[in-house]
Amino acid sequence: MDTYVKAVLYVYPRLEKIEKDYEEHIKNKAFLSYDYRSATEVLTEYIAGEIIRKNLIGDLKGRVERALEKLSTEEKFLLELRYFGRKKALAEYCEKCVRKSMGSERNYYRRQNRTLGKISALLKLGGLTEEYFLREYACFGWLTSVCRYIDEGKADAASAREKSLFRFLGGETMPRQVGEWLGKIGKPETEENVRQEERKRAKKP
Repeated sequence: MDTYVKAVLYVYPRLEKIEKDYEEHIKNKAFLSYDYRSATEVLTEYIAGEIIRKNLIGDLKGRVERALEKLSTEEKFLLELRYFGRKKALAEYCEKCVRKSMGSERNYYRRQNRTLGKISALLKLGGLTEEYFLREYACFGWLTSVCRYIDEGKADAASAREKSLFRFLGGETMPRQVGEWLGKIGKPETEENVRQEERKRAKKP
């Protein structure tokens, strides 16, 4: 499956914030142009380039959203679980007893692959081909880094977590790491909680 499709899915939940960050950055640079009149031409050119990048992010977000609208509830849920990193989805998956709907781990991964193939086809039909992606989005270093991360197999960690969950659903004792991870779901990310997590990590050898 195309690496760029997986990369787009992984970054999708963050695109709205990235777009807003660009907007704020552009506003700040525009204000600076009043203070540095001698460099206005250079600054104007820079701002124009940033506006183009902001619009590209918005366009990417829109293409994914239009593709998602054409998926079933289950297909959207599968993408939430695998790519969007929303822990609540995994908790709900446990609570609803996945075995009844998915049947088996093998069936689950089959459905994941089928869903990935479907949204990949929808994105391409919407104009987001690999050629377009490489031409328009190569300027975003963070996005190309995600592609490399996937190509190097480093994104497989999420799959390992899913496998641990399925072993638990199959009757085994829940792995400690998964139990700890699920226990954090819904826990407010207050400053104190963050400090507690940092202290725990610091104690580990």
